[in-house]
Amino acid sequence: MKTLISITLLLFVSFASADERTLTPEQMEALTKGEDLGPQDVRRPKNLVDLTKGDLPPETTDKPWTLGPTGIVGMWTGRFSGDQFQVKATIKGSPADGKFLPGDVLVGLNGKKFVTGGHLGHLIGKAIIAAEREVNDGKISFQVWRDKNYIKRFGKKDIAGVDIDNLFDKARDDNTLYEWKPEEAREREAQGFDEFPVEPTTFEVELKLRVFPDYSDTAPYDCPKTDQILEEAWKVMEKRFVADPKKPRSGRGGMLEAIALVASGKPEHRKIVREWVRGPHAKQWHPPTVPAGAMFEPGYRGYKGYQSWHHGFIGLNCALYYEATGDVFVLPALRKYAIDTALGQSGGGSWGHTFAFPSFNGGEFHRMNPGYGALNAAGNRCFFLITLAKHVGVEHPEIDQAIERAHKFFGSYVDQGAIPYGDFGAAATDDSNGKNTGVAFSMKLLGDDYGAKYFAMMSSHCAFTRRGGHGHDYHGNWSSWAAGMCGPQVRIYNERNFRWRRTLCRMFDGSFVYHSPTWEYGALRDPTATEILHQAVALKQTLITGKDPNEALYPTEREMKQLMTTARAQFNDPWLREIDGTPWQERSTEELIDLLDIFKPKVRGIFARELAKRYQAGEKEIISKAVALLKSEEPRFRDGALRTLGACGSDAVLQNLSKLSPLLSDPKDFVQITAVRVISKATDAKDTQLAMLNATLEEPQTLSPNGVRNVTQYALFGKDNVLSNTPFESDFDEMIVRQALEKLITLDPAFKSFTGSRLKSWGKDTIVKMAGPLTFAAEEEQIVDQMFANRCEPSQFLLAKYGYREGVHSTAHRLLKKAAIPRHIRPHVGYKRNLIDPEAVEKQPGAFHDFFDQLGVVLTDNPLQTVMKLEGDKKIFINMIKYYDLIKASKKSPALPSIAVDVQKMFQEKLDALDGTGAKLKLCRAELKDPSRKNYFRKMAAMDFLNELLGEDALEDLLPYLGHDYWRLREHSQKIAVELVKVAGSKTLEMQFSQSVDPANAAGILEVFVRAKSFSALPLAKEAMKHKEPVIRQAAVKTVFALGGEKALPEVVAHLKQATTQEDLRGCEDALLSRRDDDAYAVRIRDAVIGMLSDASDVVRPSLYYLLAQIGDAESIAAIEKAAGTDSVAELEEIILALSYSQGRAADNLMLKLAGLDKQTARVVGEQAVRRMVVGPQGFGDITNAQRLDFAEPLLKLHLDKRLISFLANVHEARALRTLMYCLEKGVGTAAESLVANAEGMKKLSAEDSKIAAKAIRDVIEYMEVSHLRGGPEAHSTVQDNYYGWKALQARAGKVLLKIHKPEAAPIPTFDPLDLE
Repeated sequence: MKTLISITLLLFVSFASADERTLTPEQMEALTKGEDLGPQDVRRPKNLVDLTKGDLPPETTDKPWTLGPTGIVGMWTGRFSGDQFQVKATIKGSPADGKFLPGDVLVGLNGKKFVTGGHLGHLIGKAIIAAEREVNDGKISFQVWRDKNYIKRFGKKDIAGVDIDNLFDKARDDNTLYEWKPEEAREREAQGFDEFPVEPTTFEVELKLRVFPDYSDTAPYDCPKTDQILEEAWKVMEKRFVADPKKPRSGRGGMLEAIALVASGKPEHRKIVREWVRGPHAKQWHPPTVPAGAMFEPGYRGYKGYQSWHHGFIGLNCALYYEATGDVFVLPALRKYAIDTALGQSGGGSWGHTFAFPSFNGGEFHRMNPGYGALNAAGNRCFFLITLAKHVGVEHPEIDQAIERAHKFFGSYVDQGAIPYGDFGAAATDDSNGKNTGVAFSMKLLGDDYGAKYFAMMSSHCAFTRRGGHGHDYHGNWSSWAAGMCGPQVRIYNERNFRWRRTLCRMFDGSFVYHSPTWEYGALRDPTATEILHQAVALKQTLITGKDPNEALYPTEREMKQLMTTARAQFNDPWLREIDGTPWQERSTEELIDLLDIFKPKVRGIFARELAKRYQAGEKEIISKAVALLKSEEPRFRDGALRTLGACGSDAVLQNLSKLSPLLSDPKDFVQITAVRVISKATDAKDTQLAMLNATLEEPQTLSPNGVRNVTQYALFGKDNVLSNTPFESDFDEMIVRQALEKLITLDPAFKSFTGSRLKSWGKDTIVKMAGPLTFAAEEEQIVDQMFANRCEPSQFLLAKYGYREGVHSTAHRLLKKAAIPRHIRPHVGYKRNLIDPEAVEKQPGAFHDFFDQLGVVLTDNPLQTVMKLEGDKKIFINMIKYYDLIKASKKSPALPSIAVDVQKMFQEKLDALDGTGAKLKLCRAELKDPSRKNYFRKMAAMDFLNELLGEDALEDLLPYLGHDYWRLREHSQKIAVELVKVAGSKTLEMQFSQSVDPANAAGILEVFVRAKSFSALPLAKEAMKHKEPVIRQAAVKTVFALGGEKALPEVVAHLKQATTQEDLRGCEDALLSRRDDDAYAVRIRDAVIGMLSDASDVVRPSLYYLLAQIGDAESIAAIEKAAGTDSVAELEEIILALSYSQGRAADNLMLKLAGLDKQTARVVGEQAVRRMVVGPQGFGDITNAQRLDFAEPLLKLHLDKRLISFLANVHEARALRTLMYCLEKGVGTAAESLVANAEGMKKLSAEDSKIAAKAIRDVIEYMEVSHLRGGPEAHSTVQDNYYGWKALQARAGKVLLKIHKPEAAPIPTFDPLDLE
C-alpha cells in the first residue's frame, strides 16, 4: 500500500496543491509543451540536492533510466519533479556515445533550463518524439553542467559497451523531491573534494537521432511510426532465436518472445517459433513425461512451490500460442497445465502462491490455499489459462468445476472495485498489478459480457499511466492488454498518454528496456517482447493483441465520456484534456448527478461526496434528485444515489428512510451492500434491522467477502445495542435471529474480529443457542484464508467461557481429522495449522486423555511431528511426543460438561411450549431438514425426540445423517439407529439402503448393521460388495466379515484379490485385521495372503505386505523377506513401508538385514526407520530405549538418516550420545542439535554415564568451535553459515556440561563456561 501511495504521489505531483509546488498549472502545461515559463521567478526547493553545487546524491535503491534512443543512462535528481539528470553512462553505438562523461548533469533541453515541480520524464520524452519528426531532422540538444574533476575524484569509469541490464541492477538514485532530507553531516573530504574541488563548466551537446514518420492521431492503429517501431522490434526478437557461437546463452528464445513473434502474423515468424517450440529451449511446452495430477499424489517428491505462478505464466503462454497457431504439438502440455491448474484451485475459487495441495489439506482437494491464502496476481492468470484451454477444446470435469468456482469468486468483485491482493473485499482502485486482466479475458471467453466489460473498463482507466505493484510491477503491463478489449478508441487514448514513457524505454537499436514505475525492479520479462504486445494490437493475431474483438465490450459514447472524466487526473497530453472538456469539479450539479452511474465504484463515492458538499453549501434540491434515482433501472445509479444520500448525512437518510429501505432487498448485491452501510450508519430502527436480517437470510448473489452478509455481520451484530449484545432478547422472531447468526458465524471468509468482538457481550443463553455454528467455527478452519485470519480461536474462547468441553476439545479437532484419514494417505498429508493447540494442552493436559489413540496414530506415522508455538514473535517448533508424554503423565480430569446437555434442555423447553404432537414434529423436522446446516446439537436433540416419539419410524429422519461427514451427527444418529434395529429388526433400514442415492448414507446403514449385529442383513451386505460405489463396497466387505465370521473369509480374500480401488483395499484390510488377536484365525489370514502374493496385481500387493507385517509372525516375515528380492525399487519401498508399521520386533531384524544388502536398499530402509523408534507390540510407545538403540545403532552405520538422528534427541541414554557423536564425526551436522537436546533431557545419570555424556558434550563443543565458530561472525557471514544459531547451541551445550559434571569431582580441564556465555 505504501508503494502504491508513493507512486500515486509521483504520478500526480503536477496536480498537487499550490503550497506544495513551485509552478502554476499554466507554467506546468507550458513546460510540458516545451514553452517558455514567462517572467515569474521559480524558486528551487531548499531540500532538493543541487549537483551543480557539489551536493552528493543520496543513497537509494532506485534503478537508472535511459533517455530512450539518445543512449543516455542516468539518474533523476528529485525523480521526475526535479531539475537535473545525472549521466551514469552512455550506450555504445548510440547517438550519445562519446559525447558525455560520467557525472555530467543535464540541466536543460533545447535551449531551455529545466525547472523543478514539473515532470522531466514528460518533457524529455516528448522532446525526443518531436526531434524524431522529419521536420526537426532528428536534432535534440541538452544543456550540460560538468565538473572537470568528477572523474579524478570518483575514479575513471569505462562506459564503452556498458551492459544496461547489469547497470540497472546495480544503480542508485535519489529520493523524491519532497521526501529528500538534507544530510549536512556528510563530509566532503571523505569524498575527495578536498583534493579535487569542484571545477564547473557548462556547454550544450546536440544529438542526432534517427528520423521517424509522425505518430498518427490513431496510433497504434494505422500509424507509420508504430509500424516502423514494430518492424525494428521484431528484428530484435528474431535475433533472440538465433544462436551465436560466441555467446553461449544466445538463441534460447523465450515464451513471451515467441508470442511476440506470433503477434506479427508473418509466416516467417511463425516458422521460427514453430521450430523453436520443438527445440531444447521450449521443453516446458513439450509433451509431458508424467500424467496430469501426478504432483497431487500422496508422497509426490517433485517440486511443488510457486505452481500458480508457473502455470499462470508458462501454461497461459502455451494456451495463447496454441489458440493463435493451432500447433497441436503443444496440446498435450496445455492439457496437463490446465488440468493441474484446475486441481490446484482452492475451494473458494482462487489460487495461492502455489496450489491448494491435498498434502496440507488433510488429503482433500479444493480446500485452503497455501501460506496466507489467495494470491490473485497469479490466480487471475490461472483463471485465464483454464478458460482458454476449455475454449480451444480441452475437456475435463475438473476444469469445468474450477471455471465455475473461479467465475463466482472473481465475479464477486464486479461493480464493487478491483481484484485485490488476496481473499479480501474489493480494492478501492481501478486495477492493481494487472489483476483485472486475466479475469476480463476469462469472462469474455465465458460469454459474460457484463463482467468482461466491467474489468476491461477498469483496466482501461488504469492503462493511461504506468502503475506499481507488490512483488514486481511488471505485471501492470497486463492492464493495457485488457484495455484492448474495449476497442481502438480506448487504446488510442491510452497510448497517447503513455507515449513519453514508451519513448524513454525505446532504444536507438529498436529494442526496449524496462523502467520500473516504483523505481525498484529490473526486467522480469523481455521488455521488447512486452512492448510488441502493446503495439501490435491493430494486427489482431493473438487474444491479448486484439484477436476476436467483441464490440459489445466497447464503451458507448456516454461510457467513453465517463472514462475520460475519471481518468483526467492522469492525463499529460492537452489533447486528451481537451476531449474531456471541463474538469468534473467545475461541472454543474446536473452534470455531476448524471455521472453517478459511472462504472468505477470509488469514483461514484467521490462524486457523491462532492454533491454532499454542494448540498451543505445550499443546493438542497440535490436530495430530491438523488431520491428519484433510487428507482432508476440502472443499478449503478441506485448505488450512486445511496452514496450521495449517505454523504449528505444522517438527517438526509432518516428523512427519506422509507425510500431507501426497499434497496435493502435490491436485486443487485452491490446496491444492497451500499444500502446496508448507509442506513446502518444512520439508524438502528427495528424495521431496517428486520430488513437487514432478511437480506442476510437470502441466498447471496456474490460470494464472501463481497456479499451482503459481510456488511450485515457488523451492521446487525457488531454494535453496542440489544440485537448485538443479547440477540435473543430483541423483539425479533427467534428463528430469524438464529438463522441469521448461523449464516454470519459460519461465513467464509470471515475475520476473527466478529466473533472476537462478542467475547465480552454474549452471555450463556446466546452461546447455547448458537452452540452448533460456534462449534463448527471453533473446529473448522475457514477455507478462504484472509492472511492468517483464524475464526477458530475466538469461537473456542466463547465455548470455553462457560467451561464447555467443546471449547477445549475443538483445539484438537484437526488431530481427530488426521487420525481418521486412510492409512495410505495419512503419512503424506497434514494441515496448515497445528493438530493440537499446545497452550490448551499445557493449561489442561488432563482434559485430553480421550485423544491418546489419535495421538498414537499420528505419531506412529511421523514420530517427528511438531506443533508450533509462539514465544513473543518467534516461532518455536516442539515435538508432539512431548505433549503426548505431558498428557500421559497428568491425571485425567473429571469430564467437562458438554454444551449438548444445555442445548437438549433448551430444545426440550421449546418443545414443551408447543401445542400438539404435530407442532413438535414440525419443529424437529425443520431442524433436520438441511443436513448442511451447522445446528449440530439441536439436530441431535431433535433426533432424540423423534426416537422417543416415533420409534422405528424415526429411521427415515435419521437416514441423511447415518453417513454424515460430521462425526457428532454421524455417531449420534447411528447410536439411535442401532438401538432401534436391535428392537425392531433391520427390514426398514434394508429398504432404505436399496433406495438410498447417497453412497455415504448407504455406507452408514451398513455400519449400523455391524454395530447392531444384525445378521439378517448379511445377504444385503454380500450383494453390496458388488456395488458400483467404492465407499459402499468398502463398508460392505467389513459388514460381511463382521456378520459372517470365519465363513466369510474366502469371500473377503476373493474381494481383496480383485480389488482395484483404495476403498476396496482399506475395507479388506480392516476386515481381515479385526480379529488378528486370535492366533488361529491370524494363521488362516496369513496363509491366504501368502498364497495370493505370486499373482497379485500391483494395486493389491502393497496391502498384502501390510497385512503380513501386521500379523508379524515368523512365516509372515519370511514371506516378506522373499518378496524383498524384487528388482523394483517402488515395490521394495512398499515392503519397507509395511515393515516399518509392524508391531513385532522381528521386523527390525529384517529391515537391518535388507539395509545391509546395498546402499540403495539402505537408503530405502533409512527413509522409514524412524517409525521403528515408536512402534511396539501394543502400538505406539510400547518400546524400550534399549530396543530403539539396538535398531538405530547398526542402521546408522549403514545409512545416516537425518530423521532417525533427529529422533535420538528423545532417547536420553549415554549410549545414544555415543551414536550421535558417531554421526557427527561422519559429517552430519544436525547430529549436534540432537546430541545437545538429548543431554538436556538426561536425569539421574550414573557415574559412568556422566563420564560418557561429559565427553560427548566436550566433543560437540569442540566440533562447533572448529567447524562453525572459529574466526567469529566475520568469517561466517552468510545465512547458511548460521553463526549465531551455532553460537546459541554451543552455549546450551556448555550449560548441559555444567549440569552433568559432578560438583564434587575435579574441574573439567580447559573448560571455562564464561567462554560460552
